[in-house]
Amino acid sequence: MIVGKDQWDEREENRTIQQISTLIDISAVTLPASPTTSIQVAESDEAFRARCEARLVELRRQMARPEQERRRREAHLLGLRAEAAYARLGR
Repeated sequence: MIVGKDQWDEREENRTIQQISTLIDISAVTLPASPTTSIQVAESDEAFRARCEARLVELRRQMARPEQERRRREAHLLGLRAEAAYARLGR
């Protein structure tokens, strides 16, 4: 995995990974490399399900918008992509 955001304790002995940028491969193991290693579930199944259902409702609402709104969003997205490309050029 590639860590997107992490935080170390004051003695820089314990690291908390707060965000994963890219997940390549990860698994829980019986004997971790560090005795201080621990894992936990970030959210319950119910919370995950509720978040997914809310996102589905939002996507359905967006799909129901008129064609003009869709075109406006696409134009906005194209503008953001152009800004990002311009920024990558270092200007």
